[in-house]
Amino acid sequence: MPLQAADWEAINCGLAQLYRELDSEKHRRVMLQTINDLVPADSLAINIARVDQPYDMSAITFPENGATPEQLALLRKYAHQSPFATCHLATMDPNWKMVTDFMPVEAFHNTDLHRLALGPLGINHQMVGMLGVPGGTGYAITINRTAEAAIKSVPNASQHVAWLQRCWHRVSQWPKPARAAK
Repeated sequence: MPLQAADWEAINCGLAQLYRELDSEKHRRVMLQTINDLVPADSLAINIARVDQPYDMSAITFPENGATPEQLALLRKYAHQSPFATCHLATMDPNWKMVTDFMPVEAFHNTDLHRLALGPLGINHQMVGMLGVPGGTGYAITINRTAEAAIKSVPNASQHVAWLQRCWHRVSQWPKPARAAK
């Protein structure tokens, strides 16, 4: 799918915002805002977890404070029922995955993770992409949507997923700047 001029403008605007933001905490929020501008969602999160403790995670949410500490505690409690951490951390697969890549959405909606943690937040559909695992800490982006209609409303949804799979690789695979010889 070739990108249109408006797509390139949105990408360039987001990259310029990311480049200008030097504060690391604000940078993460700008990154989530940029992703939301490109792939509209009801909410997003950067999930952070140590590989040796994958279900003891923290999250940076968009919108900010999108979940209370109690809701985040429930997400941690039932995180083992999510297919994403198991798949991404076991395989280091950088491809974007949706719940339906692992199980029927109805089966996912019957888990305690969905019924007690995600459902009350209005999250019914998710797409997750692994950014990387620098220093033993995994970073993933979660894109949440409330209704299937929202997913279907994205023009060429399957092409968007293909684009994300081509363009978003693990941070560890991004080109590194040349280092000066000592």
